[in-house]
Amino acid sequence: MKKILSKAFVSAAVLTVAATQFSVFSVSAAETEYEGGKYAKIYISTESGNGNEIEKADGYQKSTIAVVSPVDGKGEFSVNEKTGKIKVRGNSTSLAEKKPFNIKFDEKQDVLGMGSGKKWCLLANCFDPSLMRNYTAFEIARELKLPYTPDTAFAELWLDDVYKGSYLISEPVESGSTRIDIDTEADDFMIEYEAYRNEELVAYITSDEGNLRFAVSEPEMPDKSDYKDDESEKYDEDMEAYNLRINDISDKINNITDTIKKGDYKEICDVIDIESFVDYYVLNEIMKTCDFGWSSVNFYYKEGKLYAGPVWDYDLSSGNTNPDYPSLVTSESEKAYVEKYADFSSNSSAEGMYAANYNFYKYLTASEDFMNDVKKVFLEEQEYINNLIAEGGKLDSAYSENEEMFKRNFASAEEGGAGWVVSKSYADTMRTPDSTPEENFSYFKNWISERNDYLYEAWIGHEFSDEGLCKHCGISINDCSVAGHIYDGRKCTVCGQLSPEENKMLFTNNMVPGNIYDIKEYDCAHISGVKIKFRNDIASDFSGAVVLGDYVVMGNINSSTCCGSSFEFSFDPCSLWKAPDTVTVYRWYGENPEIEEIEFVYTEEALPEVPENSVVLTSENNTFDISDYNPENLKSVTIVLENEVYNGGGQIVSDNWTASSFVINRACGKTVTVDVSNMSDTFSVNFWNEDSVIESIILNY
Repeated sequence: MKKILSKAFVSAAVLTVAATQFSVFSVSAAETEYEGGKYAKIYISTESGNGNEIEKADGYQKSTIAVVSPVDGKGEFSVNEKTGKIKVRGNSTSLAEKKPFNIKFDEKQDVLGMGSGKKWCLLANCFDPSLMRNYTAFEIARELKLPYTPDTAFAELWLDDVYKGSYLISEPVESGSTRIDIDTEADDFMIEYEAYRNEELVAYITSDEGNLRFAVSEPEMPDKSDYKDDESEKYDEDMEAYNLRINDISDKINNITDTIKKGDYKEICDVIDIESFVDYYVLNEIMKTCDFGWSSVNFYYKEGKLYAGPVWDYDLSSGNTNPDYPSLVTSESEKAYVEKYADFSSNSSAEGMYAANYNFYKYLTASEDFMNDVKKVFLEEQEYINNLIAEGGKLDSAYSENEEMFKRNFASAEEGGAGWVVSKSYADTMRTPDSTPEENFSYFKNWISERNDYLYEAWIGHEFSDEGLCKHCGISINDCSVAGHIYDGRKCTVCGQLSPEENKMLFTNNMVPGNIYDIKEYDCAHISGVKIKFRNDIASDFSGAVVLGDYVVMGNINSSTCCGSSFEFSFDPCSLWKAPDTVTVYRWYGENPEIEEIEFVYTEEALPEVPENSVVLTSENNTFDISDYNPENLKSVTIVLENEVYNGGGQIVSDNWTASSFVINRACGKTVTVDVSNMSDTFSVNFWNEDSVIESIILNY
């Protein structure tokens, strides 16, 4: 497969389109009542004036629609005000508080330089608190050169004088000379994978013995309401012709499905456009959209082959799903569909394959030839993906460009915003959002990074040079993300990471508070918190405490400090004046709750940084000869200990009897830096406590 690596990312360019790109405007900037700004704006005034109350069932509403371009470098902007109509669009999104809309102009219009068309979509991104998932998926699709990927641009929407917030303007998925170039009057058609939903005026076909179900998007079914009373015979003729087309489409899809299932790659390439199918799979496995087994998965048939795409609907993707959603479904039939066509329990994780389990791809991914093409494309796109997710990279740039608009989307009406709540779950299917727009964007970007790392290791692996570096990505063979962690006790011997499971005490029997538990084996020198899980919620009349060691540190337990059956207690590690060797859970009054699990939270050890031009020395008797290291210029000495000391100290004593005292406590960890002056050629380190052992010293100038 031939791929092009040097593909452009168009994040900012599509957002700041200049006024000169528009060919026809009915209102000039000088005459208009509209205000220009940094972002594109859309003003819709419905004829009825009730645009903010309409639902999908209300259909199209006659409207006046004004598209205002962003202000250009000369401070100018343009307005295109035309008549048309709008309606609520979408399936589950049509039920959201922030509605998505379809726009249909009376005549074709070039909207923000994206080409001419009557129909346009306004995507609300209500279920996506980052507001970036659909935009990013479309950008990756364009990078992959997936045919007919819709052009998009962010804009702010006013509907009947009410500010609705940030929307993503998009071309619709439909045929046309400037859209999907297929001839539906001939043999071409478009289908959408649709697991179980039924809609009026839509024909459905199945293949794979009923396991694959598709809605026929185009050609469209004749609508009897479009025919006059005396045209019933024409309607019957059109329906008969349409049903023949549907039968033909069904035969083609069943033949293609059978060929894919048979697994002969040459024959598969004869019936599907393999490049679009590969690219479509790479995109959807990266984004891990939960809809891939459900709906919004498009294919089109053109000139004897089935193509994958165009892309659509990625608000519930890239970690933005609720793993507990199936438990919230009350209808047994609905629950059966959810469990069959989506895996919410694994979808939010950045690990595991997902798109490989659904529709045509559950058969295609079993082909070694197909997966070789997938891996080739994925590897070729690593430079682009890494630039996408890098700090200050293309995603950061796109978010920064639109950040003011995004914040207004979530600001209150009193603050001039749209009033949407960033931390609110607007659907049971979505992940519980973080509390700020920045946190939600950061989660999304980090998830894409983790997903790319997982797919790289799963699909490509690492090929190491003699120097121990991967020839593809440069990672070291000693990196624990490659070799895995090697735990010795509680830590990895390579990177020092704490074992995720080794810091828990699990109680299989009913333990009664008041008992003392030995925790010497639990690396107590680094404890910074305790988590206790009780078997039942803490009663309102219970009061107790958790105590580390001989009252080294204590935290109170009661119904107000617990969250149901869980208690968390954290503290400054510096408050540990010695390593505790026991944990005790006391009961002051109330009934004894039973403990299920105690987990310890640890701090990471920070290794000392060796400043430039410093000297590192060792000694067996704590006496150091520094005659060759300009002792007269020495400013400080960093003592690196083999062990941590919780309460101690000592002196650095030079041969000229100059002494510098120091104290060691929990805050020091394994290092303490001592200021010195007037040093002679040798000095010794004398400790007040016997358990301090020097590993090395660092001379700082």
